[in-house]
Parts: sequence; C-alpha cells; structure tokens
Amino acid sequence: MIFLALLFLCFMFFAGARLIKSAQFYQQQGYEAGGFIRFVFKGLRLVDKRLSLCVFIYAVAASGGLYPVLDIFALSVFFIIAGIAHKNPFKHSREKKKFVMTMRVWRMWGVAQALNAFMFIVWIRAAFGAAVGYSLANYVGYLLLIIIMQPVLLVFADMLLMPVQWLVNLRYTREAERKLRALNPIIIGITGSYGKTSTKNILQHILAALSTSVATKRSINTRLGLVRFIREEVDASHKFVIAEIGAGKPGDISAISRLIGQKHAILTAVGDMHYAYFKTRDAVAAEKFAIFTPVKAQGGEFIVNALQVAGEYSDKYVGDYAAVSFLSPESISDVSVDAAGVHFVLDGERIDAPIYGKYMAYNIALAVMMARKLGFALSDILRALATLPQTSKRQEVVREAGKPIVILDNYNSNPDGFISAMETARAIAGAGRVILVSPGMLELGDKHAEYHRRVAVAAVQNVDVLVAVVPDRIRDLTDEFARLKRDGQELVEAENSLAAQEWVAANATPSDVVLYENDIADIYEEKISI
Repeated sequence: MIFLALLFLCFMFFAGARLIKSAQFYQQQGYEAGGFIRFVFKGLRLVDKRLSLCVFIYAVAASGGLYPVLDIFALSVFFIIAGIAHKNPFKHSREKKKFVMTMRVWRMWGVAQALNAFMFIVWIRAAFGAAVGYSLANYVGYLLLIIIMQPVLLVFADMLLMPVQWLVNLRYTREAERKLRALNPIIIGITGSYGKTSTKNILQHILAALSTSVATKRSINTRLGLVRFIREEVDASHKFVIAEIGAGKPGDISAISRLIGQKHAILTAVGDMHYAYFKTRDAVAAEKFAIFTPVKAQGGEFIVNALQVAGEYSDKYVGDYAAVSFLSPESISDVSVDAAGVHFVLDGERIDAPIYGKYMAYNIALAVMMARKLGFALSDILRALATLPQTSKRQEVVREAGKPIVILDNYNSNPDGFISAMETARAIAGAGRVILVSPGMLELGDKHAEYHRRVAVAAVQNVDVLVAVVPDRIRDLTDEFARLKRDGQELVEAENSLAAQEWVAANATPSDVVLYENDIADIYEEKISI
C-alpha cells in the first residue's frame, strides 16, 4: 500500500508539471482550444513520447515475470524524472512570452489534477488490485493514454469550468460598465488591420500633454483586456479614454463597442491581416467598420485612413455621415524619413516627429486630425509631437556607441509595414549594410505565399543580408530572395531567433543597421523536446 501511495504521488507530480507546461502553450494560443489541440498533435509536439516509450518497454518487461514492488518503484522513478524534465522543454532554454499562472490557469490545473487523481486510482486498482491480480502489462494501454492525453485534459478542464469563467467574466464586465456610466469619459476607439497601437500611443501622447487622458497599454485590445483596463486604470481624473480595439474573429468589435460605447473612432487600415480567420477582405472590412456604429448613434467624429481603406468600404458602411473625415492623398504629401525622424505635410502644415517609418506618418496624421477635431490648437499639437517617444518595437531605432544601429519592429505583421521598415533601415544605413532578421508574417491564410514573395522583392532592393528565422515556414520568402539577390547579398538561415541573434552578434559591425522585423510566439518557433 505504501508503494502504491508513492506511485500515486509521483504520478501526480509528473501530471502537475505536465499540465503547467501545457498551460504555457495554451495561454500563448489565447486559450483557443481548437488551435491548441492542433498544435499538440501536429508532429506530436506536446505528446510525451519518451515517457510513453519507457513505460511501454518496461510493461513488456514486466510481463516476463518481474515483481509488482519493483515495477511500482520503476514507474515512480519514470514519473519523477519526466516531471523534472518538463521544467524546460525548449531546445534553447528561452521564452519570449513569459508564462503567467493566472487564476484561470490555477482553476484549470486544479480540475485537471482532480481528474488525474480519479483516473490514476482507477488504473492502480485495475493493475494492482488483489481481486483482479497483478496485471500491469494488460493495463499499460490505459496508462499510456493518461500520459499522452495530459494536454487535452487541460482543455477538457477548461471546458468544464466555462460556466465559472462566464460568471467571473460577467461580474467584471458589469463592474466595468457601471464604472464607465458613472465617470462618463469621452471614449475614442481605434481599430484597423494594422497601425492601431502606434496611432493610439501617438494620440495618447498628444492628449496627455494637453489634457487628462489614459490609453490601453501595449497591444491590449480584447474585450476582457479592456474590461480589466477600465476596472484598474480609468478614474475620475481622465477626461479622455483611448481604447485600442482588436478583432480575432467576426463579432469581436461589435461586442467591445457595446461595452465601451466609444463616441469617436479612428479606422487605420483594412488589410489582409487575420486573413486566416476572416477569409476575405470584405469580411475584414465589415468587422472593422463595426467600430462606427456607436459613433454614428452619438454623432461623434469618425476618421478613416483612405490611404489604407478602400473607398468602396467607406461608401458602403459610412455613406453620407456628416462627421467623417478622410486621410487621403490630397491631404498628406511629401512624406520622408531620415536619421532625425519622419517628416510630411498635412493639409498644408509641415509636421516633424522624432520617430521612424513612412507609415508612421499616416498614424501621426490620424492622431493629429482627431486631436484637432477634439478642439486642440495645431500649435499645441505640434509642440507635443516634438517630444513624441518612439513606440516600443514598432520601427524603434536603438543607438549604442560602438554597436550596430538596431531597428526593432517586432510587432509588425503586414507587408506594407514590413516594406516600410526595410526602407527606413536603408535610409538610416546610408552606405552601410542593412541586415534583416525576420521569421516572416503570420495569419495570412492563402495570402501567405503571395505576400512573402512581395516582401522578398523589396528585401532585394533594400537589404544586404537576410537572416531568415525558422526558414522552413517562409520558403516563399527565402526562395524568392535567393532567386533575385544580387552579387554581395547574402541569405542566412537560422533555426530560431536565438540562433539569429548569435549570428548577428558574430557578424554585424558598428556601421551596420540591423532590422528585427516581426516576431512569432514560441509555439511557432521552438522545437519542443518532450
């Protein structure tokens, strides 16, 4: 009995560690069950192959006359070793997105462990029960199933907890709604296939310098993310609240709009990002223009970047609404980028800002237009822009003495911004080399090949070295670059971002410009060793 209790505790240790590591990847998938299950079984990446093989081999040996106590002890050792090994499944021992044990993860873990305890006790009684007789080998299939299905068990636990999670979310949502009704700030919503985070940060910098405002941090743009933002960060001192609004699936923007009821809004772009989920650009446009519904109901200002939103969509969804403004080729001109930043002319007024990227000019222009619509003087807006900080990891230029200039554009996932970043790097580098480090783009669906070939053409025009990260997933980019590259241009293949950084450290010189373009989650990049 003591040995069976030891076996049970060792298994629970293994299962607990296994579930936590599975939860790390489940969290990176945004708790989206279908995508996580596909990730688990594609190439058996999260299936514990080594432990399963050890258990199977030992069970076969056990059928040849070994003793129960020895079998129990051996299995206990297997589970302890496997549990410790799960502490670090990454081949290169690093995580780009730190795992957080949220209350949701703790609840899933607890329920899954309860299920594990029940299933393992059933297995112990069957394999070692006195009434049945010792038959470990006969029940090895059941044990292997428990081991292999640990990641799926986590999802099952999450499904069982859905009513609890729904009640928790409902409670927090109601708190956020009551708080907004009580404070009644002026809410400005910003959405778009790309450019929304930068536009939000620029507008927040302007409004914070001229009034009192608060904006969502980083790229928080989901409904529950906004609920938390409202509950924890909005207070009575804020006249303006700027909310970045994202969409992972149809209906997301409508749901967020019902929550916050934005009075004004900016639409930065309608493109093919999230194409894998929306399938057509028309579907993307329908989703993005949902931000306009509460604006129209309140008679608020709506600003559309007509440079990146087709006119047919504005005609369809906005119609003859009076308070709509468009950033058009007629309103913005003379866009240029140099070592001092970005420069352009907006409605006849010269605007300079110490940030980089051609498309940043459009984001600045949208923010300026909204600030003017809110009643602020252009002279005050320009004074605020003079101290505009760079947006973190969005064509962020980093200079250190004796080192290459680094451009961080890690959060970019669209071809236009990708090309703009390469042009910025070329402008800053001058006669120096441009080294592009990139894993390509995500969520492009059947546009993946087309857009990566397009980027390859621009890369040949602007960069000297392409360091392709996880090259097997972007062969359209690497093959097209290899086909078109000129003498002196180089293609380097790195199996992950750590290997790419090591190559840059060994080969880049102080006269080079290194552009880190886009980043992908560990689940897309790392080889898992389980």
